[in-house]
Amino acid sequence: TGSEYVIVALDMVIDQSPPEGMVRVPGGELSISSDSQPVEAFYIDRYEVTNEQYSEFVRAGGYEREDLWEHDIIVDGDTLPWDAAMQRFVDSTGRPGPASWIGGTFPEDRNDFPVGGLSWYEAAAYARFVGKELPTLHHWRQAHANAGNTWQLPASNLENEGPAPVGQFQGIGWTGTYDMLGNVREWCANSLGENKVIVGGSWYDVPYAPLQTLDDPAIMPPLDRSAENGIRLVITNDNRRARESLLQPIEPEKPVVAIESASDEAFDVLRRQFQYSDAPLNASIDRQFERQGLKVEQVSLDNGEGGRTEVLIYLPDTDNSRHPTMLYWPSSLAIVLDSLDNYSLHTSFMVRSGWAVAMPIFENTFHRKEGQFPSSATIPGRDLRVRHVRELRRIMDYLETRPDIDSSAFAYYGMSWGSTLAPLPLAVDDRIAAAILNQAGIRQGRMYEVDEVHYLPRVTQPVLQFSGRYDTNFRYEDSSRPFFEMLGSEHKKHVVEPTGHFVSHKAIVAETLAWLDEHMPRD
Repeated sequence: TGSEYVIVALDMVIDQSPPEGMVRVPGGELSISSDSQPVEAFYIDRYEVTNEQYSEFVRAGGYEREDLWEHDIIVDGDTLPWDAAMQRFVDSTGRPGPASWIGGTFPEDRNDFPVGGLSWYEAAAYARFVGKELPTLHHWRQAHANAGNTWQLPASNLENEGPAPVGQFQGIGWTGTYDMLGNVREWCANSLGENKVIVGGSWYDVPYAPLQTLDDPAIMPPLDRSAENGIRLVITNDNRRARESLLQPIEPEKPVVAIESASDEAFDVLRRQFQYSDAPLNASIDRQFERQGLKVEQVSLDNGEGGRTEVLIYLPDTDNSRHPTMLYWPSSLAIVLDSLDNYSLHTSFMVRSGWAVAMPIFENTFHRKEGQFPSSATIPGRDLRVRHVRELRRIMDYLETRPDIDSSAFAYYGMSWGSTLAPLPLAVDDRIAAAILNQAGIRQGRMYEVDEVHYLPRVTQPVLQFSGRYDTNFRYEDSSRPFFEMLGSEHKKHVVEPTGHFVSHKAIVAETLAWLDEHMPRD
C-alpha cells in the first residue's frame, strides 16, 4: 500500500549525516503509558516548514492529487468524498492553499515565514508529498527535552503580534532545532479522542502555554485551520511494531473524581490556617524601573513569619491620586523562570487603563527559588500554598497603607496556576471584590487542606472565568466546567473559546474591562 511504500523509503541509516535542513535526534527508551518503548535515532526539521517550502506542494497540484491524501476526512462522524473535502482547504480568496494565504500564494516577503493556517489533513498530505512524516508526540518530546525550557521560553516567539522568519528567534533546542516553543504550533501524528495532538505553542500563546505540551499535550480538531497551525517533519527508522506503538492514540488523563466539599464546621477549621501576623510591615521600595513601557516599583516587606516577601507594583501613568488595584497571581511560569527579567505582565492592558497591578513574588518563585517546588500533594507543598495566601494578605495590608492606592476593594486576576488556586484567597479574604480567572479547573491529588473543592462554594465575589474548549490541562467537561459550576458566586460568567490552554487576548481585554466596569464601578 501507499503507507508501506513510505515506511520502506525511509528505512535508512540514521547515523549518517542528516538530510539538508534536518538535525539528528538520539534514540532512547521512552515511556508510553505504563510501558517502555525503545525509539531509534531519527531526523527532525531544524526549522518549521516555511511558506516557500509549502508552495512547492501547491504548485505541484497537491490539492488535486488524491494519492497524497491517505486519511479519511471526517465531519460530524461522516467521511467526506475527497472532492467535497478539498473545497474546505482553500485560502481567504477561495483558492487551494492554507487559510492564511491570499490568491493562492503567501503574502509578499514572507517566503521564510512558517506556513500557518493548515489543518491536520493538509499537514499529513504535505508530509507524504516530501517523503517525510508528521512526528509522533513521543518523537517531538524526545527532540525537545524539558531541560531547555529555562532558556528557550524567554528566547522564543511567544505572546507576540505575529509569526517571524524561521530561526530569527534564538530559542534553540538541545539538538539544534529552532522555534519548538513558539512561532507556530506543530501538528503531530497522534490522536486524542476525535482530535489531533498539536504541540509547541505559537506566537499567539502566553509563555507558559508551551509547557503544557510537556505534560498534557494540546489538541485541536483535525479540520481546524487557525493561522497558528503549522508543521515540522521527521524521518524515523523505527521498526513496524515500534511505529505502531508510537502512533497509538494518546490516552487522556483519568477523569477528575469529584470529592464532597467540607462541611461548614470543617471549613471553619480550614479557614484558620490562613490566619496571619499583624506584626509591623517594615516595607521598603527597593527599586524603581520601567518594564514593557510601564512604571514599576519593587517592594519588600516582612512576611510576619521571620522573613521577607516581595511584590512588583505596576503604576499607571495618570493623574489620579488613588488607583484602583488588581492583585495578579501569575502562571506556573513563575515557578519555571529564575528571573523576573524574562517575565512579561499579561495584564499590562489594565495598567494602561488606569489600574495599578500588584504581582507578588511568592516564596520559591522567580529569584526567590530555594530548591525543588513541592507538589500540592505533599505536606511541604500544602504548607507552601498556605504561606502564599498569607503572603498575599500581608501584601494587601501594605497596599492599604499607600496613599496612591484605592484600597476600598481589590480585584483579583489569576493566570492558570493563579486561577486554580484563586478559591483559597477569595474564600478567606473579603477585601477582594471581584475576580478574573484565566484558565481554571479542578485538579486531582491535592492535600485535603488546600483542595479547591472546599473553597469554591464559599466564593461569593463576582467571577469571570475563561476556558479553552480543547484545554487538556483543565479539561472542559470534568475540570474547568465543574470548577465554574461549584463557584458560590451569585454573579459569574464562563467565557469558552474553541482553543487549548488559552483564549484570545482580544476577548480577555474586552471581557475583563466590562466585568470590572460592572462589578467594581469607579468614580
